[in-house]
Amino acid sequence: MENSQASMPIEKFNNKNILNLLSQYWIFIALIALIVAFSLLSDSFLTKVNLLNILRQVSIIGICAVGMTMIILTGGIDLSVGSMIGVAGMACALCSMRVCHQSLRLLVPSELVWHLVVSLG
Repeated sequence: MENSQASMPIEKFNNKNILNLLSQYWIFIALIALIVAFSLLSDSFLTKVNLLNILRQVSIIGICAVGMTMIILTGGIDLSVGSMIGVAGMACALCSMRVCHQSLRLLVPSELVWHLVVSLG
């Protein structure tokens, strides 16, 4: 019986293979380089508090991205979601600055109303 590994050619690392890998995975290499650079420049970058803060901030975009992926996969392409999120956020910020700046009790209900008005209107 012939060994299956003996029949497969072993690829040597040459410049073409390395350039091919770099062209496919350059974004991951850039991400790792940024993480290393920021962790060397700041003592508080790779801390639990900072990583949880980053995850908390990108969670809203991640949830919207999952929803948009499902919409695009089913064929109902709708690219206006990003602009609607921006308009709803701006309306909530304006509402909280002008209407609810003195009372925090009204802040959350009024922002929910503004989100509904902007997204439905």
